[in-house]
Amino acid sequence: MLAELLMREGLAFALMFSRTSGFLLTTPFPSKDVPRPARVGLALALAFFSLSLGVERPRDLTLDLSLVTPMALELMLGASVGFICRVVLSAGEVAGELIGQMTGLGSASLFNPMLGTQDTVVSRIFTLLATLLFISSGSHRIVLSYLVESFQAVPLGAPFNPADAVPVLLDTTVSAIAIGVRLAMPVVAIALIVQIALAIVARMAPSLQVFNVGFPLLIGIGLLTVMFSLRDVSQVLVDHLHGVGDVLDRFFEETAR
Repeated sequence: MLAELLMREGLAFALMFSRTSGFLLTTPFPSKDVPRPARVGLALALAFFSLSLGVERPRDLTLDLSLVTPMALELMLGASVGFICRVVLSAGEVAGELIGQMTGLGSASLFNPMLGTQDTVVSRIFTLLATLLFISSGSHRIVLSYLVESFQAVPLGAPFNPADAVPVLLDTTVSAIAIGVRLAMPVVAIALIVQIALAIVARMAPSLQVFNVGFPLLIGIGLLTVMFSLRDVSQVLVDHLHGVGDVLDRFFEETAR
């Protein structure tokens, strides 16, 4: 009897660990700079905490090859939650990429340890700003609470069709891109006006080296626009990041059918 109880608890913990591990594989925090043992420990801690909340244990699981399918589904479910968090945060990255291209700062790049890719300087700044606002506004607690409560919405071993989450993921991606473009619009508009003005000057005075004057002028005006609009940008970002709870609501409504 004790052996059966321990086996059931162990298999339930393995499924929960699969879900929390999937979440940490795709979520932007902690980043890849965090040591692997620390990330594994966080996944174990989240699984142990969730297990202590009285999650219903599946009774039809056995320690054989039939366990592979439910563990893979749990991994995908956790990865979907982390990916939604990642997509919501990408609005700042989109805005930074557009601003960098329009101000001429898109040529310089930095290594992004969170994704293992090369980002422009402005994109890196806006990504860090979005991450800072995400944590300081408490949105990360919303994501973690949904991850823990997901064991109630979608019980362990319950059937999960990844195709049900595709519409929610697509809508979230489109929304993040739209917010990023909206945040970059002031700089894009100002940069377009400056470039048109420089084109007129170059047409009127062909001998003038417009590039030597226009490049620092474009960067300076672009950075000033970012500085003066930073408060409004931050407010829009905070409102967007707080909407991660609504996105996760839709996600679990689709997957828990």
